[in-house]
Amino acid sequence: MEERQEADAPNNSGLVRVPWFPTYRELRHVLPVWTGRSQTYVTGLHSALAQLRGTPQNPEDWQDPDTWIPEKLSGDDRELAHAIWTETGKTVNPRHTAGHWNLSQKYELLVPDAEGHLALTDRGRDFIDHAFGKAERFLDEREGLFKLLNIVANGGPVRVAGLVKPWAEFLGRHSQFGSPSTIRDTLQRRLKNLLDRDLVERERF
Repeated sequence: MEERQEADAPNNSGLVRVPWFPTYRELRHVLPVWTGRSQTYVTGLHSALAQLRGTPQNPEDWQDPDTWIPEKLSGDDRELAHAIWTETGKTVNPRHTAGHWNLSQKYELLVPDAEGHLALTDRGRDFIDHAFGKAERFLDEREGLFKLLNIVANGGPVRVAGLVKPWAEFLGRHSQFGSPSTIRDTLQRRLKNLLDRDLVERERF
């Protein structure tokens, strides 16, 4: 893919806004689960999960949703978490869907109707129905994936550490992410997205 933004675009261009950036595969699985449900159910589940922090000595274990969903949740939170887990074929862990939700809201893939029930927009339907379609290209452009592909292509075979500096320079011009930890996290999550779509490959020796 070609880069769609000029390198010297002003910082107010609003690129790379979504933390915890998901793979599109997972996002396509979870959007239909949220569709038709109350927006407050989704935000309520995220709030409930955020409160389950554990301690450094006894951290929460999120590895097995079949175990932690009935143990830690009840009512609507349990029902929605179970639906996310089972209706996505146990491919999307409900504990890690904040990024999916954030992306769907920032780019209006799902919007609430007058009663507060979530409905897919035209962009959301296009995203689900067409891999590499118009909606997907729009997300790639807005969230810096075009630029990251350009960095990888120009750099040739390179370790992830070798991508940090040019990615940080890009974020410095186009994004509010600027700390070393968020620079690396945004990079690693978007690389995972590209790897999942076979747009880059990782060689192992």
